[in-house]
Amino acid sequence: YEKKANPGQGLSPKINNAMKVLFNQRNKRYEGVADLGELDENRLIEGFLGDDCSKAITTRNAPNVAISILLDASGSMGNPADNTHRSAIAYPAAAAITTALSRVQGVSSSTALFGTRYLTIKRFHQALSSVNWTYECQGGTQTGNAISSAVSDILFTKAQQRFIFVITDGEPDDSAA
Repeated sequence: YEKKANPGQGLSPKINNAMKVLFNQRNKRYEGVADLGELDENRLIEGFLGDDCSKAITTRNAPNVAISILLDASGSMGNPADNTHRSAIAYPAAAAITTALSRVQGVSSSTALFGTRYLTIKRFHQALSSVNWTYECQGGTQTGNAISSAVSDILFTKAQQRFIFVITDGEPDDSAA
């Protein structure tokens, strides 16, 4: 079993900052406010002057966004080793997006291939260094089954917002889609 390198490694720095800006502002969570009670102008002035009770308020980024990326690995997408096929663009792009998302605090992501079956490449909260970036060219395009599997996975996250991105080249061949 040979671990494959990340095919999107060179692309991820280009989209990393955009991802940080997009998610950082939405992920602010204030802690310690409930312990202090209601904040009014007197408390704000006291805090400005150095009162210790106001220093208990901290901000941190909360993991409140979960993103699942589904990549079509059907026969029509081809194999990324052959640069003439669609997967030669789609697979490194999906890997680059996954890499960039892993660097954004407050965002968890997963990536999976789908065709005739569903193959998870990266699970939510899995370290990027432990991901085996294999691409397995499969048969048909069972989009409905893949979305159903992704929904099942993403519902178990504690995220407040959940997104599923499907990267595909064509029509599904299953009736569930």
